[in-house]
Amino acid sequence: MSASWMEPVNLYVVVALPPGERKSAVFQKITAPLERLERELVEHALPDIEAAGVRKRIAERQAADAEKKAGDSTVGNPQQFLDDAIQAARDAEAIEVPVAPRLIADDTTPEALASLLAEQRGRIGVLSAEGGIFEILAGRYNKGQANLDVFLKGHSGDAVRVDRKGRAPEHIPEPAITLGLTVQPDVIRALADKPGFRGRGLVARCLYALPTSTVGYRDARPATVSPSVAAEYERRLMAIGRRSGHPGWHRPHPHAHAGGARSRRVVHGSD
Repeated sequence: MSASWMEPVNLYVVVALPPGERKSAVFQKITAPLERLERELVEHALPDIEAAGVRKRIAERQAADAEKKAGDSTVGNPQQFLDDAIQAARDAEAIEVPVAPRLIADDTTPEALASLLAEQRGRIGVLSAEGGIFEILAGRYNKGQANLDVFLKGHSGDAVRVDRKGRAPEHIPEPAITLGLTVQPDVIRALADKPGFRGRGLVARCLYALPTSTVGYRDARPATVSPSVAAEYERRLMAIGRRSGHPGWHRPHPHAHAGGARSRRVVHGSD
């Protein structure tokens, strides 16, 4: 019997090195193209965000005027005034103001991350040169109660549904979080002791790298990264971003391509 299945290709990667290993400097080099791409996405989306905001504010004022007119009407057709007010309110509500595109989050709470995922069509990268996100997940702002659901589901692609008081429900059908952290070894050693981290599988979802320390043995004149290699790295990251169908590209762009489907690897096997 043959079978096939699909796996998300987003990864959770944790690199551990002691202080003095220049983690932050390397991290900045790696993420710089993503930061530039995010700024480009925001710049590209800003005209549509501003235009939609103007349309919505005008529609809301018109809806408020229609509601006032319906409430004050003593002559004419009160039912018509009411119908007009209801329709104006619906028209205003139907205008969606796009959010600013985001590619990267840092030390965000699980609740804020779920909202970011909903806004960004289920895709976000949590990238940080520190491991503070683990303390947040362990309950730093939640009286010590671990809240791991969004990270567990963001790795496997299970649907996320969030209901909060005073806000519309949020539903992310196939979330994909990419986690990239550079931390100190003590952070990794402490993970297994955090409530729920091992038992619920968060620890097992991460790929770990513990490079050999070069403190005291570092080459004082190391070879630099070739400018052509750095340029190609940035070019490829930018190309992937432009093909992604990110909401920041909701207007045609000279370098944009159709796309946006969840990237998956199809694995075939047999019993």
